[in-house]
Amino acid sequence: YYYKKAFGEVTNNYPLTEKRYFSKDEMMTLNYDILIAGSDQIWNPTITNGIDDVFLLQFGNASKRISVASSMGSSEPNDYEKELIKTAFASFSAISVREEFAAKILQPYTDKHIKVLMDPTFLLDKTEWIERMGKKSKYIDVKEKYILTYFVGHNKQEYQNRVKAIANKLKLPVWTIQYSNYNWSVSSKKILGATIEDFIALISNAELVLTDSFHGTAFSINLEANFIAFKHKTNPVRVMGLLDKLGIMERLDMNEDTYSVLDYSVVSDKLERLREESQKWVLDAVNS
Repeated sequence: YYYKKAFGEVTNNYPLTEKRYFSKDEMMTLNYDILIAGSDQIWNPTITNGIDDVFLLQFGNASKRISVASSMGSSEPNDYEKELIKTAFASFSAISVREEFAAKILQPYTDKHIKVLMDPTFLLDKTEWIERMGKKSKYIDVKEKYILTYFVGHNKQEYQNRVKAIANKLKLPVWTIQYSNYNWSVSSKKILGATIEDFIALISNAELVLTDSFHGTAFSINLEANFIAFKHKTNPVRVMGLLDKLGIMERLDMNEDTYSVLDYSVVSDKLERLREESQKWVLDAVNS
């Protein structure tokens, strides 16, 4: 319910085909100049019940097939899925992923160089996210100081003592972004069904963000918010790779005694270089 409340109308803002397709067979006669794959964890077999070759663009007619920062999460394909990938990659003109882990796993199945790009959310910078999205939220002008939590793992209850210790140290209330109505004794404010606009505004205004989510971490970094990344038990690779790339691995599982405000002067310079590199790769892949 809360996901539908938050995201049910999002697709109305984008130009979509008038016809909806429900099978690969229905899409076999489609004609496009370019087909692009790139959704979050699109090649994670754990999430998609095995790798689906539709997500490998094995349909329709196109002069180019491109992967833009496709994601595998922390899962590795089985032997059958590796053959699917090898066959599909032969039809791609350019391939990029968003994890070093994915590039290492997939490179043996193509002679094309697999580029590691930043997560697509980084293609927009802090100002663009706030201007385009954050300012539409009722939370953009919040003056109260708070710690924001956003957890997606199944062990949320295990985090309570850690969150409470940090909140006590900083003497700040805890606000939680939730898409299910679980109860936390440590939370003083539930935000049920936050929209994308709310998500941006709440992170940008938080004194500290606590999250086990990759995108919770990514948006915290992009919006230059102080944060601590909690290590996700079953899908840690993406967050760890991002922190390592930006030289801030110490933000992983910080506790109340080691916490410090993050100096973004160096981090943001690194991020801007990586952003420009990713933007250039996408434009070159489309235009070449």
